Amino acid sequence: MSEHPEFTNLILEKYVTGDLHGQKRTDLETSLKTDQALQQRLANLEKHNASFRANPAYADMLQTIKTARSRQPGAMLRSLVHLPKLQTHAWTYQLAAVLVLSVALVILLLPFDAGDGGTRTKGSTPELEVYLVKNQRQAKLFNNSSIQAGDLLQLRFLSSAYHYGVVLSIDSTGQSFIHYPERIDQSTQIKKEQTINIGHSYEIAAKSSYEDFVLILSNHKLSAGDIVKTAKRAGNTARLRDALAVNDSDLVFETITINVVK
Repeated sequence: MSEHPEFTNLILEKYVTGDLHGQKRTDLETSLKTDQALQQRLANLEKHNASFRANPAYADMLQTIKTARSRQPGAMLRSLVHLPKLQTHAWTYQLAAVLVLSVALVILLLPFDAGDGGTRTKGSTPELEVYLVKNQRQAKLFNNSSIQAGDLLQLRFLSSAYHYGVVLSIDSTGQSFIHYPERIDQSTQIKKEQTINIGHSYEIAAKSSYEDFVLILSNHKLSAGDIVKTAKRAGNTARLRDALAVNDSDLVFETITINVVK
């Protein structure tokens, strides 16, 4: 049994979808490093979600919602949810209300094409995405996924409402590597509400037992060189987060840990 019962299934679901932030996310990621039962719960949830997304009905639902988004709000919801005629049973109104609110929420969170070579996401939350590249295909990895030494990874991130961003990684030996921008002397300025693909692949070193990939976002100017220097002094993501938060309390700090199997 997990030693951390405070991590409910809802919290794990929010973590998987990138909606868990702040200290609760940090506490969960710390516990995941040592709590095998918690790791298994997360793996089971990710497997269930992957199975759901693989269902053809899921793709049909997304297509229906995307098509409906261009309509008037009232007509859009009526096309998605055919509400029953008024009846005397209270549960009928409750069910209809839940359906309408659920569909509206999904519509607001759906990404739309920016038409400028990137993907703009309306009302997005910051998110770092890590993909395993094999046989010219990409498979999305989640926190505490396991890969082989020498595997190639591809990274991308959602900028949300922030103007500056840095992506780096710190491995189990304390070594750090900058992923975005490509060089530490380059600008960290980014466009708001964009999905930014990092052009180069990254090979996992055999010397490391895990690697933390870190997304740092802010509306204050970030220096990639200063952050890399701080990461080298810190030696791990927890100390790096604490060091950076001293000067920027509004800093977004997202981490994905990838385990390396020898």
